Amino acid sequence: MRVSRIEIVGCLLLLSTWLSGQSIYLFDSLSMSQASIDNLDQINSADLDFSPVIWKDLLVYVTNDREGLDLDAEINEKYFDLKFADENATGTFERDAFFPPVINSAYHEGPCSFTADGNTLFFTRDNLEKSKPIYNAQKVITLQLYSSQLGRQDWTEPVKWEHCTDNYSYAHPSLSPAGDTLIFSSDMKGGYGKMDLYISYKESGRWTEPVNLGELVNSKQNEWFGTYKDGRIFYSTEHDSKSGDLDIWMYDIEESMTMKLPRPINSGYDDFGFNLTASNLGYFSSNRPGGQGKDDLYKLSSSVDFIRESEVEVSNLRCVVVDEQTSSLVSGAELEIGLINDKELVLKTLVSGLNTNGTVTINNDYLSTDTILTSNLKGEIAIETPFPVFVTLKSYNAGYENLSQVFYLTEDSLQTIALKPKRVITASPPPKPATVMIKEQEIRKGSVLVFDNIYYEYNKAEISAGSTAELDELVIAMINNPTLKVQLSAHTDSRGESLYNQLLSDKRADSARRYLIDKGINAARIVSIGFGESRLRNNCEDGVKCTEDEHRFNRRTEVKILDY
Repeated sequence: MRVSRIEIVGCLLLLSTWLSGQSIYLFDSLSMSQASIDNLDQINSADLDFSPVIWKDLLVYVTNDREGLDLDAEINEKYFDLKFADENATGTFERDAFFPPVINSAYHEGPCSFTADGNTLFFTRDNLEKSKPIYNAQKVITLQLYSSQLGRQDWTEPVKWEHCTDNYSYAHPSLSPAGDTLIFSSDMKGGYGKMDLYISYKESGRWTEPVNLGELVNSKQNEWFGTYKDGRIFYSTEHDSKSGDLDIWMYDIEESMTMKLPRPINSGYDDFGFNLTASNLGYFSSNRPGGQGKDDLYKLSSSVDFIRESEVEVSNLRCVVVDEQTSSLVSGAELEIGLINDKELVLKTLVSGLNTNGTVTINNDYLSTDTILTSNLKGEIAIETPFPVFVTLKSYNAGYENLSQVFYLTEDSLQTIALKPKRVITASPPPKPATVMIKEQEIRKGSVLVFDNIYYEYNKAEISAGSTAELDELVIAMINNPTLKVQLSAHTDSRGESLYNQLLSDKRADSARRYLIDKGINAARIVSIGFGESRLRNNCEDGVKCTEDEHRFNRRTEVKILDY
């Protein structure tokens, strides 16, 4: 069991984690929070560019951005070729060239793979013999696997892989560094769906009969664009997609475990051809908005390894709340605490009354569920949560400026939360008007207003131009009523990863808060909080088919009147 315990003794907040054994982190929240995705705009074209792999110091990919290519009428696209690009001094891929005619034919060449020494190439190609297409009994040109060796001057004439047959397609090969393990996709007889993933091993100079990777990986849909890296296979499939787009998955062969990679790697559009080239670096292709063409190449990088191991057995995060000027403990301090793991919001609660006798008050209105937490005589609160975990701390204390901090629970550390005292300005507030109306609703302390017409750009936290009318009405009410204090809470629909929705809602709530501040409202009068998809207004949960209007009903910003 992995347990997080919050101990409140005096003004000291202690979070402790008990971890047993070795932990393996796979594309967790920490690595993804530090990740960036960059469009390779120097080499992407207006056409299709996809399936990037590394060959020595070059980036090899598939494209149909070439003058003079014939049109494949069946897919209404030009034929594909293999191309490579070189890095400049700043690490940007820009100088590119096509592979020679011995590799690029007049027909389709597709995703490829190289051995670690770069001297053996496996690639996808239309079924050809002496540069002429071969039609099977169904009058179809299938895809086949070919290999070529790098000689002194050029690549050798490609040779069809020994287990390929004309009746089925074999595509998207990926070799182990030693060249003795081959992953590929095929629609051969005996599979689970359309294109399945298979594995073959090279023994005594011969490749073994391909073995289907089984129903844990393969489905009734397509599993393809596979790449092999250190015992793990990255591949794309539409089997779990609500809209039929391709998502990137990972299969750990030794652990016999699959997982869908998180956002922003997967975007809600076609994401495929993922290639992890280093522990914190990878490349993939996608047709997400904002690209150069139809399918574009992207670079994924992070300051934290996407796959890493940890030997930490005991990890503590200790926080103490002090006055920045006097360094004395802040009696009666109030903190908003959030614990977020890779899957969901574990806890969000308001802890108030931190003082020298250890008493604590839990405001259940801030909880993401109806869980009721109670403290013991020492003020200890015990909760169970999977790890690793993000800890978010926010402070809104009278006489001090607002503060927001985020920690990642990994090792022993003491975090001092130093609150900066506000400048005291004595002024007599104007009298309150008899009635305050917002959205034609009379407001009172505790009232909740729902703003349905604040829109955001897709996948972003910035408020869209022209959708601030409701916020502007709130601004006027707060200017005319200086004692009015509000809580802004942002909510998403259930589509996408829960963690991503939680973080996005936090940013959107803060964006609305910043809008009010920019209009002249004192920050101390505004509290922002994101609830992600934890408070849906209908039954449109994960796995439930809903209309766009039903999903839109859950996307909203709510305003709660805290004081008036």
